[in-house]
Amino acid sequence: MVGLFLNQYYSVSKTILSYAVAAFVLVLVTIGIGNELLVFFAMYMPIIFLVSPAFEVLKHESQSGWNKFVLTLPVNRGNIVQSQYLFFLFLMSIGVVITIMAFVVAEWVLGSAMNQELMYTMMTGVGIAFIMGAISYPATYVFGTEKSDTIVLVATLSGVGLFLLAQQGFARLIEQMNVETVASMNGSLVFNGSFLVIGLVLFVISYFVTMGIYNRKEY
Repeated sequence: MVGLFLNQYYSVSKTILSYAVAAFVLVLVTIGIGNELLVFFAMYMPIIFLVSPAFEVLKHESQSGWNKFVLTLPVNRGNIVQSQYLFFLFLMSIGVVITIMAFVVAEWVLGSAMNQELMYTMMTGVGIAFIMGAISYPATYVFGTEKSDTIVLVATLSGVGLFLLAQQGFARLIEQMNVETVASMNGSLVFNGSFLVIGLVLFVISYFVTMGIYNRKEY
């Protein structure tokens, strides 16, 4: 398992580093500009950027023939899929850390601190990333790595689209609730936390779906 994980890391290590640096700089620049909408967008960028190389791994393994060779090693197909999903979680964690680090530096240099609303927004970014993974992994195994770029784009747009739909649905739900209940609840935490949980549940379901698809492949 460790060997599989390290192989994935080293195959895209340069991409991870370049994405991490770019995301860190972009967040700092965005905070420096001071536009509220851009600052909220900055909470998404590092997470979305950093999970992208996880999908590049599938393409590299297919092009190099590693996806067939790895089956000759003392690992089972479950280990292979598990390592891919763990690598995705690893990259997501790096994205979260980079976001927090950027705001720590921004607070030190610019006096711009991360508030609760921004933390809640980052939860939404994690939820969108989960949805990206939930769609991209099984779809790539079904349609092939040749279409992986299109699949990742569709998965990203799907994550954003699901967020917008959920946001509208939550707003309508709030309208139907009584004033006392709305006043007593933290709407941002409830919505963003719920969206993160939805993304996580879809990601877990996707793991079992991908496992089933991969086990049925003939190579």
